[in-house]
Amino acid sequence: MRSIPLLITAALLAGALGCRSQTDGTPAAGRDLLLADHATKLSFRNHVKPVPDPLGSGATVLSGEKVSKGDHQMVFAQNGGHFKVPADYRGALVLRVLVRQERRVRIAIVSGEKLKSVYLEVPAENQWCDLVVLLEGLRGKLLPGEAVNDLTLWLKPPEGVKELKAGSEFYLERISLRPE
Repeated sequence: MRSIPLLITAALLAGALGCRSQTDGTPAAGRDLLLADHATKLSFRNHVKPVPDPLGSGATVLSGEKVSKGDHQMVFAQNGGHFKVPADYRGALVLRVLVRQERRVRIAIVSGEKLKSVYLEVPAENQWCDLVVLLEGLRGKLLPGEAVNDLTLWLKPPEGVKELKAGSEFYLERISLRPE
């Protein structure tokens, strides 16, 4: 009987940290898939290449390119927009990422010439984790109804450090838009 509470506690802790085991690639109910693996049609994709899942699931995921001593980067542009900023700023972007050696991620959400950058820490290395960016954070930067036409991601070293550690890697399984 003691093992059941421990199992429940471990499951709740993993969920609270945003890390989950690999899935079959389908989005959870109530989510709009914006970007999934190598097959997503985009107007422009740069510094990204499709690779096998580094954890061995057999799925294809995307790997960010090391563009400088301090950055791995992924750029996803869509002429018509990935999504429009909701009038009430409700909802969230959910990015499913895997990192190695570094955990700091910068996400730029761009509409035309305006952008909002968000910095998040991935809670664990070498496992798929969901990073959640609340659209409420766009308030004051992007207006309701504006199309988000560019999502750019960077793996960064810790603040104040200029170079990534040797062996750093950055992977993306998908980006979803979750209504709240």
